[in-house]
Amino acid sequence: MTVALFGTFDVANYGDALFPLLARHRLLPRDEELVVVSPLGGRPYPDALPSVGLDEFLASGTRVRAVLLGGGNLLHASPRNVYTGRRAPGSAAYPALWLGAAHVARRDGAPLLWNAPGVPVAPPRVAGRHLRRVVEASALVAVRDEGSRAHLLATGVAEPGRVGVAPDPASAIADLFPAEALAATFTDVCRARGRSPDERWLVLHASRRPGTEGPAVLAAHFDALAARLDASPLLLATGACHDDDALLGDVAQRMDRPPMVVGRGATLAAMTSCLARAHGYVGASMHGALVSAAFGVPFVLVPPGPDHKHRDLVDRLAVPNRLRSS
Repeated sequence: MTVALFGTFDVANYGDALFPLLARHRLLPRDEELVVVSPLGGRPYPDALPSVGLDEFLASGTRVRAVLLGGGNLLHASPRNVYTGRRAPGSAAYPALWLGAAHVARRDGAPLLWNAPGVPVAPPRVAGRHLRRVVEASALVAVRDEGSRAHLLATGVAEPGRVGVAPDPASAIADLFPAEALAATFTDVCRARGRSPDERWLVLHASRRPGTEGPAVLAAHFDALAARLDASPLLLATGACHDDDALLGDVAQRMDRPPMVVGRGATLAAMTSCLARAHGYVGASMHGALVSAAFGVPFVLVPPGPDHKHRDLVDRLAVPNRLRSS
């Protein structure tokens, strides 16, 4: 008994890589197998579930009893994304994925279920026409926030009664990583870097996106925050696919307070432990904020630019004071 999960799980992005683990843990009985399908395939973190490339999966002829779509910011056709310039054409990677999910569901007579993906922008006319076909082929349509729902409705991709809103799958992170196990993992993370888990850690994050300040300015901001809170800075690179690790490495070299840096090569469990065991989180990562909130850690979300997903998150969590402009 096989269930296929389609999404961008082959890139080094913390939030995306969590979704297959959460789907297997929360949704599947033990007698079923989860096949993870991504544009190119791969395993971006040591403890992530490996994914198979879309073309390879379609060629295999594997039959499934259900198809899950998402989560992640999946339902778009932007030519500027993490697949641009790689083996899959950037402009086609995302539409091929969600159309491929609909094709497999129809081929196998299986239900197509949306696992709370995001719709970052209103789809243009051609992409919207194809996306409407996916909506019509779906047994359950649920996006992760009101902004995504509004984008589908505004362009006529779906009717109001057809689209629901469900929490981002990462909201259930505490079920996947028990607190006791994370405490032990965080101890290992700190000791491997010559630090103590008993320090008052402040997790900090920035992403190299348009509008992000340079390393020297970020280093000064991070030093000031850590000094104000009398905390040890922990720089967490949640999105190596967006060059977070390189940026935070540059920032670390310019800081007066010696930071602990956790990034490329770390496990998902290690990254989660940093957020769960911190005294606070300040950063641009939506999933950094969401996971912090799931473990009761205070956060301030500083998005790198306008994006409804950040506003929708803090509104849903009823903490509007936790959103700051970059």
